[in-house]
This record gives sequence, C-alpha cells and structure tokens, in this order.
Amino acid sequence: MAEVITLPNLCPHVRIEIDGKAYRVFSIRYTHPKDSSENAWSLFTGTTEKPILIDKDTLQMLAGKEITWLYKDASAINLEPTIAACEIRDDGPIVEEVD
Repeated sequence: MAEVITLPNLCPHVRIEIDGKAYRVFSIRYTHPKDSSENAWSLFTGTTEKPILIDKDTLQMLAGKEITWLYKDASAINLEPTIAACEIRDDGPIVEEVD
C-alpha cells in the first residue's frame, strides 16, 4: 500500500474571478495568487466537478500522483466546499496539467 501524504491548502478561502466565474484556489506554496505572477497559475480540471486554480509548482508536485481532495463545508458566502487539503499517493491515475 502506498504512503499517503496530506498537503494543506495555503489559500483555502480564496476565490478568483476569471471571465465572470469564481474559481477555488489550491496551493502548497502561496497564501494568495497575488504573491506570484499571473503566469504561475493554471486552471486544473482533472479530478473535480469544477475547475480549480492551482499554481504550477503545486501541479508539478501532484503530477503522477493519485490525489484526493479534502473539503470543509460550504458557507453562506461560498456555495462550493472549501478545499482544505489534498492527500497524495504514488499509485493510481496520473494527474496532468491542463491549461
């Protein structure tokens, strides 16, 4: 059985609006997207019902791993559950970056 590693989301309550749509953000490096350049982020559509904005350094860490998102409950402000963390394993489906 593969070792499970839990990576906390450093920006769990951040939502970024792009073209009128609000996206949840996941990063193990940045506490807010403003802390990096706009080009450091990608829209990830691999394992969730709705796309997530993830920095490319975090995506590189997730590449080739099976991931499971860990959520907190939705609130009156954010209707989608907050991504609190993710668990990664070395086996399972491969995560690939999608721009």
